[in-house]
Order: sequence, then C-alpha cells, then structure tokens
Amino acid sequence: MIDERDPRVAQIGHPAPPWMVNYADLMTEMVCFFIILYALSAALNKNMVSAKEQLDKMMKDQKMQGAVEMTKEGMKITLEEKPGTPYFDIGKADITNQGIAAIDQIVPILLALPNEILVEGHTDNTPIHTSQYDSTGSFQRQGPLMS
Repeated sequence: MIDERDPRVAQIGHPAPPWMVNYADLMTEMVCFFIILYALSAALNKNMVSAKEQLDKMMKDQKMQGAVEMTKEGMKITLEEKPGTPYFDIGKADITNQGIAAIDQIVPILLALPNEILVEGHTDNTPIHTSQYDSTGSFQRQGPLMS
C-alpha cells in the first residue's frame, strides 16, 4: 500500500495545477461559441431553404425560365429570357420593363434574408462602343450607378 503522504497520491480537494483552470475555462467558452454558431447557421439555413422553395414555386407559377441553386457561397438565382420578353434590348445595357417586372417578383422574397445581395448580368453578344461601355473589355462608368 502507498503512503498517503507520498506526493504521487492525489488527496481529495487537492488543487489542480494553475494552468488547468484557464484551459478548462477556454474549452468551455469554445464549446459555447460553436453551439451558438451551429444554432445561427441552422436558423439562417432554414430561411435560405424556405426562400429557395418560394422562389422555385414563384418561377414555376409565373413560367419564368431559370434556376435557383444553393451553393457554398449562398443562393444563386439565374434568370433566362423567354422568346418575346427580353430583359435587355439588343446592343443596350439598360434593363427593359419585362426585366424589371421579373426582378420585382423576386425582391420581396430576398428582402426577408439577412444577407448581402450581389447582382450580376450581361446583355448579349452584340458589341457596343459608347463612352460608358466599350466592348473591348474596359469599363468606364459615367455618372451615378442608379438614377
């Protein structure tokens, strides 16, 4: 039997090494942090899935061509023109009334999402040479972006 006074025997109530208290506190805080992150991601994902379902239904009901995809970067909405309803006129960079109407249907669903929205688009393959857009690849914006 080992004597109780032997330093290798931990007595009840024997204090832990000083570093262990800080380490245990840090581990507890990290667990709490990751639980909060998981809860937030689950809540945001729920909103994104709901928005995707609403957009899919709306596009099907309105007979809009395009797709709604969930990627690791977020939700990607692609709109394609239908014959007879162009979103841009040939050789122009201004969106048509049909394009505005399509976007106006999507906006209320997207406003409910707490995320940044990035809009990308292109018109057609007809080169234009104006002071604002030069089809050689350089972009020069004149005046305000939105009017």
